[in-house]
Amino acid sequence: MLTAYIAGYEVWAELLAREPTPLHRKGWHPTTVLGVIATAAACAKLCGLDATGTSTAMAIAASMASGLVANFGTMTKSFQVGRAAQSGVIAARLAKAGLTASLDALEHPAGLLAALSPDGKAELFPRVSIRTTEATMESSAFAPADAVEITTSGGETLKSGPVEFAKGSHQRPLSRDELWVKFTDCLGPQFPDAKKSRAFEKLMIFDRLNGAGDLVLQNH
Repeated sequence: MLTAYIAGYEVWAELLAREPTPLHRKGWHPTTVLGVIATAAACAKLCGLDATGTSTAMAIAASMASGLVANFGTMTKSFQVGRAAQSGVIAARLAKAGLTASLDALEHPAGLLAALSPDGKAELFPRVSIRTTEATMESSAFAPADAVEITTSGGETLKSGPVEFAKGSHQRPLSRDELWVKFTDCLGPQFPDAKKSRAFEKLMIFDRLNGAGDLVLQNH
């Protein structure tokens, strides 16, 4: 389950990185319009789908993407997040059942990334070649250097310089108190504090739970 969660998060982060302009500017809620794809990827992992099946699940989910900034501040903001998760589950199940979809529905010129892009500048195809570093990690538990150097397909070399990590990344993790504040804010005032607390404590031991059902057990 933890591997599936990580896979879903990686998909969401990759899709967001393809768009240089904040999606909010066009009225899209990134958590939902990209979250449905991420959920489909995570559920595809849980369903044991192969690469084609996973791509199909994400393509199906692309046609279910929705969520508007205009609904921020209302109960519908939470609803559209839940609906994205529900749709991702449905997409994976449909792919497993044999429903077909265009495997390039995300990066197609008439696909999701292009449709969502505020300025039409979404990166639809990879532009860089990637290879592993020859540096060793004998004296460090982490990467040899927090910097990136890439070469584009056109031969241009780009150097990042020192990489600064965002608050919330594994290099600069949120404290338990900060996580609690974020968690309660996302749930909103409609959930009792006791229910929030029980759910939060289970999320803190997520890697030790037997399955997703343990998250909701006794939380009602």
